[in-house]
Amino acid sequence: MKLYKTLLTLALLGLSINAYSIDIKRIDASNYDQKNGHVPANLLDNNNSTRWAAAGKNNWLLIEFNHEEKIDNMVINAFKSKERFLSFSLSYSLDNKTWITIPGQFQTASVDDKLGEKFIFSKPITAKYLRLNTFGTNYNNWSAINELSFNSSAQLPTQTITL
Repeated sequence: MKLYKTLLTLALLGLSINAYSIDIKRIDASNYDQKNGHVPANLLDNNNSTRWAAAGKNNWLLIEFNHEEKIDNMVINAFKSKERFLSFSLSYSLDNKTWITIPGQFQTASVDDKLGEKFIFSKPITAKYLRLNTFGTNYNNWSAINELSFNSSAQLPTQTITL
């Protein structure tokens, strides 16, 4: 069983600042572009040159945390984020059986491709599992994310997800 610790590194005035987030036990996907190596594990490799990608309008990522976590925010570094806006929805669970759906559909905005965008929950959620459902972009029916992290302290463009 592989344990992932996501890491976001920012470059400010030539300095490196690391913001560690919560432990992720595993990540699965309903679909991915295996032919081009765009597998789910790429979301956690701290490499903006790699990505998870899937064709179609109804794909999901299932993130399992090491244990129940209080989640304040989620950082999505969407592929080509300056020109493509990824649509998604979110659900979370404590047992992978009973799911709470967060109302609404969300969309990434035009941000720096290297840093990503922080989605702040209006109140923290407690989850062992999080499901990110993707619906393609304004450009095409592909969903693609370079990096994904949670509870980041990085200063990034933000959107609030109202619960």
